Amino acid sequence: MAAIRRSESQRRRIGTARGILVAVHAGHLQVQKALAKLTRSRLDLRRACVVGTDYHTEENVYGYYSTGRSLEAWGSLGCFWKAVWAALTGGGFFFIPGLGAVVIAGPVAGWLVAALEKGTMVSGLSVLGAALVGQGVPPEAMIEYEAAVRSNEFLLIMSGPLSETAKAQSLLESAGARVRVHAP
Repeated sequence: MAAIRRSESQRRRIGTARGILVAVHAGHLQVQKALAKLTRSRLDLRRACVVGTDYHTEENVYGYYSTGRSLEAWGSLGCFWKAVWAALTGGGFFFIPGLGAVVIAGPVAGWLVAALEKGTMVSGLSVLGAALVGQGVPPEAMIEYEAAVRSNEFLLIMSGPLSETAKAQSLLESAGARVRVHAP
């Protein structure tokens, strides 16, 4: 059988094919362990995002604020969010209709703001869903991810070359997450 020869442009395209990984974690401790695994494997955390909730109506003070250097958090998971924001670039706190109070770390905060500024909406999804659909997550998968956030689960999202997202997928699955890679 003849060997398949690929042109240089085909080889470059294959090597730079991009994907977006979404891992659903049951709790914040699982996310911490997953981020530690990704760090040890030397994957680029600048492409990582964490989405979750940390707002519970109890008799405690909750707050998210900037000290000028970084985002800070006060609440039951304040230490968790502070560590996540230290490891990842960017973040914010948003009240999203249908999802409630959502805390975000990483580039997805910028994606969400861009979706808001453009007025991007996807039928049946929140602005978070619209932002991730804009990055290549299929709308039908986003319905499941929004349900996970509503159920107090956490999303760990990574975008980048398929070779990196595949490596992250195996690491995160071994950490107990439900993981899917979407290739736009």
